[in-house]
Amino acid sequence: MDHDDALDQTCRFHRRTQHMIPAAEDTRDSRLRFALKMALASRRWRACVDALNLATGNDRNSLIPLYQLAARPSGLTQVELANRMSIVESSAARMVSVLLRKGLVTRCRMPGDRRAWLVKLTPAGQDAIARYEPRAKALRERLLDGVPEEDLAAANRVLTHLVERITEELDAERF
Repeated sequence: MDHDDALDQTCRFHRRTQHMIPAAEDTRDSRLRFALKMALASRRWRACVDALNLATGNDRNSLIPLYQLAARPSGLTQVELANRMSIVESSAARMVSVLLRKGLVTRCRMPGDRRAWLVKLTPAGQDAIARYEPRAKALRERLLDGVPEEDLAAANRVLTHLVERITEELDAERF
């Protein structure tokens, strides 16, 4: 399946399922409206990325850790990688094992702390990001076309605040 077919299939699915989320405009509560729009945008963003991954032969479970490691050329411990991805350490260990088998990362004992594993990108991992990133960047450009930089900066501040508050809420286990 090529990129256009994958994207068309994803778009058809989301057009069919859009009625499953209440229209944000149906409420006067601005916080509820924001939450509904954010949920919808998140689902659709992920669907676009999933279609791109399908078209390029990649998967989300490989790309996210590769992007995290690319941002830290000196490497990350498995614990740091798990924390950056908001996953448990055992999931990060399994993910790293898959990436090791694919030759995309290396893993060695952390100097000074033989209990910790240091994970780094290999040249093959760097190449995987380099091949994927132009299409991912083009997708981001298309999706965010027409949004002024100052609006993106404001949205990033709001999302950063929201991620922090969600983390606090989950850590407090108030449910």
